[in-house]
Parts: sequence; C-alpha cells; structure tokens
Amino acid sequence: MILNRRQFLAYTGAAAAGALLLPRSAFAATTLSSFPVTITLPGSYVIAANHNLNLSLGAAITVEADDVDINFQGFSISNSAAGLDTAAVGVYAILRNRVRVRNGTLERFHTGVMLMGSQNAGGSIVEDLTLTDCTASGILLSGAACIVQRNVMSFAERTTLFCTPPETAILGIGLSRSPRSRVIDNVISFTNTGADDLAIALYAGQNCDELICLDNQLTGADVGFVIDEALDASAEMRDTATTSVTTKSWGGTDLDTL
Repeated sequence: MILNRRQFLAYTGAAAAGALLLPRSAFAATTLSSFPVTITLPGSYVIAANHNLNLSLGAAITVEADDVDINFQGFSISNSAAGLDTAAVGVYAILRNRVRVRNGTLERFHTGVMLMGSQNAGGSIVEDLTLTDCTASGILLSGAACIVQRNVMSFAERTTLFCTPPETAILGIGLSRSPRSRVIDNVISFTNTGADDLAIALYAGQNCDELICLDNQLTGADVGFVIDEALDASAEMRDTATTSVTTKSWGGTDLDTL
C-alpha cells in the first residue's frame, strides 16, 4: 500500500501518539548522578549534570525494566577518553519494552543507544538526542512501533573493532524486528569516508514491515536507506533531503520519486 501525503501524515501522527504510554505521573523522577548505572525499576529518571567517562566495555546506562523514561534534560555523557576502539554503549536495554531516551547528548560510544524489545510489544522512543562521534552506530532498536525522531547524529572516525581491517562500516540507525516503526525528522551526517568504508544512514532488517521515514536529512552517506526486503522489511520514505549521498535507497518505496 502506498499512502498519499495526507494519509501518510495522518498515519504517522496517530501511530506515534499511541506508541509509548509510560505511567510517568505515578513515579517521582530519580536523578542519575554516577555512571555506569543500572536501572531496575520502572519510572522516570533524569540527568542533572554533564558527565565524562572512560568506558572500554559495558554501558553508561543499563536498563533492566520496562516502562522507563530517561530525560537527559539537555546534559551530556561523553566517553571521549576511551578512544576509538571502545566497545561501550551509551544506553543499553535487552528484552525491555517502552523505554524512552531523550533530550541530551551522547559522545564517542561504540553505539549511542541500543534498545532491544519484543516484536509484539516494543514501543520504545529515542528523541531529541545529539549523538556525536559514535564509532560504529548511533541508534539500534528492535520492537514493534518504535519511534526515532528529531535526533542529530554526526559520524567521523570509524572503529575497526569487530571488523576485518581495512573494511569498516558505520550505521546511523539500525532496526530489526520493528514492524510499524517511524523514523522522523532526523539529521544524519558522515565525514571522513575512506575508500573501504561503508556509511549507511538507516538499515531496516528482519520483520521491519510498514516502516515510515519522513523528513530526514542525510549527508555523506554511501547509501541513505537500506530496506532489506529479503528479510521481510518494507518502508515508505518521503521528504528526504540528501547531500553527497551516493545512493539514496536500496529497497522500500521512495515517495519523493512518485
């Protein structure tokens, strides 16, 4: 099914409005003041200062509960001291649903945000983040009806950790088992692309059907969108702005061309 513009926007807005229903009013916000930290209870969490870390492994924030809202309140967590080959993640959750991460900066992690939820539940949101100099990927998500919106990601150097040099790659947003998800109004830019590098702004893999991508800005990517139709991924992209992007999309339906 190909949506016209009015249907496309209506579907996007309605789906986004119901994706995450965190009972935030039931919990007083807890301040996260030292890192690394593990969250084991549902509720609202805030960051109230900038933090500088040196993590080679693990995660700055590990989430071990559903229904968690993490608000950076405009502050940052930097892992610059760890160097190019860090394997650390900024915010990490496995088999957790309805996790929201928002409003701050993550710098120099292997992966900025990695939230792996259920294909039948999911509902996680990553929004209003600045992800700077992550060395492998910006945001990795699984779970139904996830939302990635209004994030700014910039990538320069790429790690060869877990790769076979000199072939390295870097990924802005990666989705797997994320049906009915939305990727809206993100800015993703790559610089310092080497001859053997591959920069992909968004990859949608296994069971990512009915993905919607709207109003994204892509710069310096080798490929803008990779929609792996062989793995039952499907997507519609509209109003994508590209600068120095070699190939806009592999797979999916580019509504800008219709």
